[in-house]
Parts: sequence; C-alpha cells; structure tokens
Amino acid sequence: MTLPPSPSVSPTAPPSGRFNFLPGIRTRINLWRGKKQFQGANLRGANLGRVDLIGTMLLWAVFAWAALLWMWLPEARFVGVILIWANLLWTILVWINLREANLQPGRSSLKKILLLGILLIWATVLWSIVVAVKSDRSILLWANPNVAFILWALLGKVDLSNSNLSYTNLSRANLNRVDLRDANLSYANLQKANLREAILRGANLSYADLRGAELGESDLQEAVLLGANLSGTDLSDANLSGVDLREANLHRSNLSAANLSWARLNRANLSWANLSWANLSRARLVHANLNDADLSGGDFREALLYGAAVNQVDLNAVLVKGAKFGQNAGLQDSECIKLKARGAILNSQIDITADQKLQEY
Repeated sequence: MTLPPSPSVSPTAPPSGRFNFLPGIRTRINLWRGKKQFQGANLRGANLGRVDLIGTMLLWAVFAWAALLWMWLPEARFVGVILIWANLLWTILVWINLREANLQPGRSSLKKILLLGILLIWATVLWSIVVAVKSDRSILLWANPNVAFILWALLGKVDLSNSNLSYTNLSRANLNRVDLRDANLSYANLQKANLREAILRGANLSYADLRGAELGESDLQEAVLLGANLSGTDLSDANLSGVDLREANLHRSNLSAANLSWARLNRANLSWANLSWANLSRARLVHANLNDADLSGGDFREALLYGAAVNQVDLNAVLVKGAKFGQNAGLQDSECIKLKARGAILNSQIDITADQKLQEY
C-alpha cells in the first residue's frame, strides 16, 4: 500500500531526551481557547503531560498562606476568616476535580468554577485594602497563591479528545495521562513518546509511527492502529480490547499482561513480541506472524489463528480451549495432538466461509 507523503515540519527541535516547554504551553493555551486542529504541527518534545506535582505544591502553598493569615491577622475577624478558608476550600475542590484522569467536565462548568475562584481572590483583595491600614502584616494578603493556582487549573489538564493531530510530529513528547479519546493521530510521528496511562479510547492511529513509545497501562479500547508501527513499544498492562491492529508491526513489542480480547491482529507482525500473560481471547490473528514470540501464560481461548506462523513458539503454557488453528507454519504434528487434547479446534474441523474471510480482513 502506498502511503501519502508526510508534510514537512519545522527542522527546529529540542535536544534528544529533553522536553520542549514552549510548544506545550502554546498547545495548552490553544486548547483552552477551544482550538483542536493541530494537523501537521511540529510538537516534538512538547510537554503535554499532567502537572499534578505543581498543583500539589500550589495546594500546600495555599494551605500555608491560609494558616499564616489566620494566625497573624487578628484583624481578620469573621469576614476575613470566611474568605481565607473559602479560598482554601475552593483550591482543594478544584485540585481533586482536576486530578481525575477520566473526568471530562464541560468547558462552561469548569469556567464557572474558575470564575468563582477569581471572585474569591478579588473579594480577598478588596478586604485586604480595608485591613491594610490596621495591620503591618497585610502584605500576606497580596501573596495569594490562588492566582498561580488558577493558571495551573486553566493549563494543567490537557484535553485532546476529538482533536486532529494527523501527520503531527509528537516524537519524544510527554503525553502521560493525556485524554486523547477519539482523536485523529493517523500518520503521526510518536517515536519514543511517553503515553503511559493515556486515554486513547477510540482514537485513530492508523499508520502512526510509535516505535519505542511507552504505552504501558494506557487505554486503547476500540482504537484503530491499522498498519501502525509499534516495533519495540511498551504496551504492558495496556487495555487493547477490540483494537484494530491489522497489518501492524509489533516486532519485539512488550504486550505483557495486556488485554487484547476481541482484537483484530490479522497479518500483524508479532515476531519476538512478549505476550506473556496477555489476554487474546476471541482475538483474530489470521496470517499473523508469531514467530519466536513469548506466549507463556497467554489466553487464546476462542481466538482465530488460521494461517498464523508459530515457528519457535511454545504453546504448552497457553490457554487454547476453543482456539481455531489451521495451516500454521511451524506447528508440528505432535503439538497438534496436544492442542486438540486441550480443546483447540484444528484444521480439519475449521469451516471458514467466504463471508467469514471477508469479515476477518
């Protein structure tokens, strides 16, 4: 299949192994403005990951600020105490809200919450003007960390769901725990990107370059990775249920304990892949290349392995009840006897109709 040429990107890029903060900040600002069109953009090394540490530090700063005001300003009285602790309570609620990885609050509701925080800050500032003439410690009132906290709340959580990132250069980018559900990442360059715990449910990653990327514990349910290059990729503990990996290159990838149930892996290259303890129940592996793969502890129950190559593969520690084998290169007669005894369906018992073949491909 001839692939369309990738559009040229800017040659400027951060040094290897470092994150580029400016593209990340620009992207966060564009997202807050509602822009999700990044087709062909050069975001190499962009830091778009969750910055929970900064939020936690700001939360503690607000707590310390509130405690100092409460102890050092006897002039605060009732109104001041209410404002001080209202600031702290609002900060805690926003911090908890934004730490939820799967939460998708509406833009309008989030803006209302942040508007409340801005009103609290201004109320505190106006109150500080009144107190300023009575206390030499009123400078503390002007050092309200909630100003920085609002900026963190605005830019800290990256929501790239339904965004267009096709042909985008995201190599070495930090996308840890970023929400990318239903995003278009077709033909994107994601080499050595950090996508650990990212939400890629329903995303289109067709023909994307994910060589060396980290996708451990990510959510890729129903994602499309047709023809994607995942060679050497870490997908351990990832949720790949129902994913489309037809013709994908998974050579030497780590799929240990990954959930690949109902996945479509027809003609995929899984040679030397680590599939130990992976769940491939009801997966389709028609004409897949499993040569030298580690399948120890894998669950292949009711999977379709018609035409799959299994040279140098140990099938003794694999669950195969209901799995369908046929015309498998590397499958010895002695192994066929063992597979049949363990409930596998062998070549003579398989009836693959023309309609089924079309469905598999």
